Amino acid sequence: MSPIKIDWSKVDNPELVLQRFPSRRSVVYGTKGIVSASQPLATEAGLEILRKGGNAADAAVATSAALNVTEPSCCGIGGDAFCLFYDAKTKAVKAMNGSGHSPKKLTLEHVRQRGNTGSSLPATDLNSVTVPGAAAAWVDTIEHFGSGKLSVAEILEPAIRLAEEGVPVSEINSFAWQRSEQLIKNASPNGDEMLLNGKAPLPGQIIKLPNLGKTFRELATKGKDGFYKGRVAEAIVELIQSKGGVMELDDLAEHETTFVEPIKYSYGGEVTLYECPPNGQGITALIALGILESLQEQGKIKPLSEMQHNSPEYLHVLVEALRLAFAGKPHYLLPQTSRLHSSR
Repeated sequence: MSPIKIDWSKVDNPELVLQRFPSRRSVVYGTKGIVSASQPLATEAGLEILRKGGNAADAAVATSAALNVTEPSCCGIGGDAFCLFYDAKTKAVKAMNGSGHSPKKLTLEHVRQRGNTGSSLPATDLNSVTVPGAAAAWVDTIEHFGSGKLSVAEILEPAIRLAEEGVPVSEINSFAWQRSEQLIKNASPNGDEMLLNGKAPLPGQIIKLPNLGKTFRELATKGKDGFYKGRVAEAIVELIQSKGGVMELDDLAEHETTFVEPIKYSYGGEVTLYECPPNGQGITALIALGILESLQEQGKIKPLSEMQHNSPEYLHVLVEALRLAFAGKPHYLLPQTSRLHSSR
């Protein structure tokens, strides 16, 4: 199959848009690096680290931690993390799996005894909580992929500052916060720490998360032991066990980040996409590319390069390929990823 030639001029077609350019936003350029995030203050945290001499890995950790403050409904220090890092010196892509295991005592028999008869645990059942992997992943990302010029404490400092001084809540985040208000109250006796005067914050209101800042400081000063042992670990286990969970201190103390070989797919001999292997979700994108290329080789669809960018035909094949990829992934991979996730 001949290599695909991407005609970027099809993106810039003034006859198909209301203005000369394909977007109301100009392309963002940078001479020393770019940080992209859903929250401007988190983006600024990453830029601050770049200005201090950090590299992309350092900035990514700073941005992730800041997002934990500015958008706490998304993944943070209590969740998991995956990392893909391109080493410009060796021209190699490296991958890291920072997801945590389920508790050792969480057996199928225990789950069934609690009345769970389905194929998955309800999100409100604290046995569904795995060991948080993000804290270790942040530290390991800095150690293995970072510039070596900045410490963990320096990289977490912007997030700590935001947590202690407070941040204005965005409209979209406030909406999600309001929808989850009762869930937050029911989840923990400490739920009020995530609320403002007992209510989800409204757009523009300032929210402070001092206890989160304190947790960041313990990770910054004590390393991984500051999270997986001592006060923080004990608080995690105490809450989970109070709600019928079986996580123990050893589950946290034994957690380790896993360095893995990235998986990839070369589309048309021209573009190679790298992803973290399962139990990450990135394989879905590779499956979609494979579906597109297979349909193309069978003559079922035209090459993407011959379709008008964002035309109904172009969007239709992308949507259908992704729909099939998302549907197929759990069918073929869920049993395998479950074994990977629960093996110790």
